[in-house]
Amino acid sequence: MDPDFEKVQTFIRESQGTEFSSPRSVFKKGEEEKFSYYTSDDNPDELLVISSDGSETAISTALINEAVLYLLDIKIAVIAPESTAGSVLSLEEHLEIWHNGTSETPFDSKVVPYIADLIVLSGIAAYGWATAGDGEKLAAIALKTVTPKKHTTPRAGDTANKTESRQVTRRASDKAAAATSASSASSASSVSSAGPRSAGRKTADGTNCMPKGIALITYSVKDEVTSEIAWSVKNSFVDGGIETEVKSIQDVEDVRKYSFVVVGAGLKDNKLPPEILEFAKLHSNWLSKRPIALFLVGESLKDIDDEKVIATKKIAESFTRILDVVDIGMFAGRVTADDLTMREKLFEKERIGDFRDWRIIGEWADDMKNVCLKYRNQKN
Repeated sequence: MDPDFEKVQTFIRESQGTEFSSPRSVFKKGEEEKFSYYTSDDNPDELLVISSDGSETAISTALINEAVLYLLDIKIAVIAPESTAGSVLSLEEHLEIWHNGTSETPFDSKVVPYIADLIVLSGIAAYGWATAGDGEKLAAIALKTVTPKKHTTPRAGDTANKTESRQVTRRASDKAAAATSASSASSASSVSSAGPRSAGRKTADGTNCMPKGIALITYSVKDEVTSEIAWSVKNSFVDGGIETEVKSIQDVEDVRKYSFVVVGAGLKDNKLPPEILEFAKLHSNWLSKRPIALFLVGESLKDIDDEKVIATKKIAESFTRILDVVDIGMFAGRVTADDLTMREKLFEKERIGDFRDWRIIGEWADDMKNVCLKYRNQKN
């Protein structure tokens, strides 16, 4: 467990039922808010925040953990999407994208201020003003100290542990650190300045591991149908001005130069190709720090419905247990006579055909392009 998140957890355990004045009062925005919180009886992984007017807000501890990990990466974050600069990802935006990638429940933006309050009250961070590139002053939160962070591989079935390696939108937040510098809000709650992340995280060999803005589209070996979709996805990325490489997964040796990775897998007997899982395991330490998208291609994905979506997500779990993904594309494939047995050719001719819907594929590719652009670092 990350030591900073452990401090937050200790604070939460020891301070339940205590009424707090929100430290957001340093921003002098409206009346001072008072609140208390309790662990939910129904869900131990959830907090109930009760404001002075009696209203309740539920917050998952996994979301608090993700906010802490986000701050560990960028040191300072604007709290709400108030900037007009367009290049700053706020804490709210980050948590919303992360939440949407891990849960089917709607994201409630009103939890973000309470999460920020809990982090500040725990003592690991402080509130202050950040100045965007256009001079706009923004309410921000920043770590008081820098604690070395270890990225761990998530364990199957453990949501809390999976969040320790969740890096879905963390890369994009490099923009916020590069675009903002902090000024003191008050002597009691000052925010240290945050410059560009040119120093970045360091790999084991000491090299800088900040993304260089190159996207990788890779696909399962000997899979012509999936490779054609991969090249189509590349076209969308290139149209967005993103430098993009397409490679068979067996030809990918070094993933460190890529800031966004799309993995395509052709399903065989409703299973992922083994090389896809080997790729995820081999590069998990690095890829866990990058946003990853996955698309699956198979005959079973023709005329897809809710049941097929659920079943396909179960198939993908062997991959998503290793690496979290921002999205999973699901596309019908192509079946030729060579793919069928003699009996199937005689009695199941309707299975033969190219069932790929290039409009749907293109829409998904554009969505991933936009996600990539959101995460992309400012040019060095």
